[in-house]
Amino acid sequence: MKERSCEVPTDLYPELAVPGGLGEALTHEAARHGHAVGPMEPVEGFAPAVAACRIRGMARFAVYATNDDEREFRMQISADSGSPWVAFGSTDSLAVVTAVLHEWCEGASTAQLRREWTLLTDDPLTAAPQRRTYRPWIPEPGRWLQFDWGEGPRIGGRRTWLFCAWLSWSRFRVVIPVWDCTLGTLVACLDTTLRRIGGAPTYVLTDNAKTVTVEHIAGIPVRHPQMVAAGRHYGCQVVSCVPYDPESKGGAEATVRIAKADLVPTDANLLAAYDSFAELADACRTWCEQVNSRRHRATGQIPADRLDVERTTLHVLPLEPLALALGEERLVGSDRTISFNSVRYSTPPGYTGARVWCRVVGEELSITARTNSGDLSEIWRHQLSTPGVPQIIDAHYPGHPDGRSIHQPRLRPRSEAEIAFVGIGPGAGRWLKEAGPAGAVRIRAKMARAVELATVLGNDKVDQPLDWPPRPGGSPTTTCSRSWDTSRTASPPARSSARTRPTRSRTEPSAGRPWAAESTSRPPPHSDCTSAKRTAPP
Repeated sequence: MKERSCEVPTDLYPELAVPGGLGEALTHEAARHGHAVGPMEPVEGFAPAVAACRIRGMARFAVYATNDDEREFRMQISADSGSPWVAFGSTDSLAVVTAVLHEWCEGASTAQLRREWTLLTDDPLTAAPQRRTYRPWIPEPGRWLQFDWGEGPRIGGRRTWLFCAWLSWSRFRVVIPVWDCTLGTLVACLDTTLRRIGGAPTYVLTDNAKTVTVEHIAGIPVRHPQMVAAGRHYGCQVVSCVPYDPESKGGAEATVRIAKADLVPTDANLLAAYDSFAELADACRTWCEQVNSRRHRATGQIPADRLDVERTTLHVLPLEPLALALGEERLVGSDRTISFNSVRYSTPPGYTGARVWCRVVGEELSITARTNSGDLSEIWRHQLSTPGVPQIIDAHYPGHPDGRSIHQPRLRPRSEAEIAFVGIGPGAGRWLKEAGPAGAVRIRAKMARAVELATVLGNDKVDQPLDWPPRPGGSPTTTCSRSWDTSRTASPPARSSARTRPTRSRTEPSAGRPWAAESTSRPPPHSDCTSAKRTAPP
């Protein structure tokens, strides 16, 4: 082996004569990627190292000037400090050395570096780091729709997802919140999106989720059969981008990023947490209206206005959604329930007589229906049950408190006497509701007597005693009798007797009696309240 000098000739390596030289350049390159620079370590058979850096843990990368008579850089790589150096390659171009070091710092494997080395040494002019180049994509109206998923906020500790779609030419965005990313949910979101934009484009582009692509064989994606059926049903073709290439659908990726920044509560945006899923759905619809009604920076036009133009190029949608993916069809009965596997499940108000679709998701039953806005959305999700154990939610029956199926009777006066009695005031109506179930006698006569007193004393003085609650153990009849007797204020004179015991005045209100003091005068024979005159409280 030729003996090598200890000094590097500056005539062959002028860039090394510059203060810092290649060593400083490699130091900056490694530091830019957050790697530490190690000491220059001598290697047997080579001149002193020009530069060496320690990156990716204990791995090492060194560059040597290997020939005194001919310009040549030799690169050495070691997996760790205990492994021997491996000669990677030689070149006379400093640009090639810089490019290989850049790829090494980026985390490329040895095999990837050797492929890169082959390209660089064949054409030194391409020694600069290889980066992806782009050609501007000019979409055509009615051709492409992109969609992707983004993680939404948690509601009640449960995870949600945001379905984000982007119509390429008009830049029209659609964001729909869902509970999961299953195939049935995906078809429902596609149906809602296509109906919002008013038609179906030629292609629908997304990534390679299992709901879209089952597998890849020799690099060829195998599409999910139900997604193919969905595309055929709506008149479009579902395609997927190259694996691990999210830039192929940059519009959908940007929609996900913007929607998460505006809709998902974080410490940065200070958004309040959502109390219900309906609140999140309203927020998503409001957000779509805002972003689609403001001028887009790329086109200089409003997406909603461009959609009116693009809608003329879209395919006509079918009237019904794809039931194959949505589940089994059911009809909501008059009791707001559906029957699935011999089990009754309740539905929210407003869907009586409507058609819904039911599908099993894990241990839950998802019920999907078309809402008032025309969107196909999940309206409720029940836990699966067994026959004989119906799933009835009290919130679905706001008009039936405590689960009661029998309503309280309503006050509906018809005759003149009934209208006159109820017209005394709200107390009269409440007294009648209590007197009827209590089995009071001669109710009509008492009502007539109350009307007569109201004509003389005024409605307020009669309605107030009627509105008083009866004492414990009493009845509406007793209350009526004692209350109406308050109109008589005459009381008999007190008898003087030496052996009279101190007694409570009959004109004083007794404890437990919310009405006024009773009169000792006996009511006239024609009084309608004599039936209760001997029901004094104990």
